Amino acid sequence: MRSKREIGDKYENLAAAYLDKFGCRVVAKNFRCRRGEIDLIVRENNAIAFVEVKYRSNENFGSALSMVTPAKQRKLIYAAQTFLQQNSKLSSLDARFDVIGITPSGVGNELEYEWIRGAFTA
Repeated sequence: MRSKREIGDKYENLAAAYLDKFGCRVVAKNFRCRRGEIDLIVRENNAIAFVEVKYRSNENFGSALSMVTPAKQRKLIYAAQTFLQQNSKLSSLDARFDVIGITPSGVGNELEYEWIRGAFTA
């Protein structure tokens, strides 16, 4: 049985590949600081997006996107501020918080992606 971290890595890598198809370049993965973590940080043109990746095998307990609670949002905002302080060259870009929900499509082993740009604001 795979660990939560291994499962998380798998879906974060799938999300990164999905974003790459739309011209997003990964700047960092799994950025951690004292009060939070950001799954993916990507650059899209003149914007930097802090991306939370959520996978759910089914939606019995809510959608993947509904799992980004206000408490989680606060942690992401703090982590993003820390990242920008440490990477001042990127701080002049427009910043946003995105969420990618990944769920099984119900057809074979295919997955559905729901990408919400600007899912919440700081």
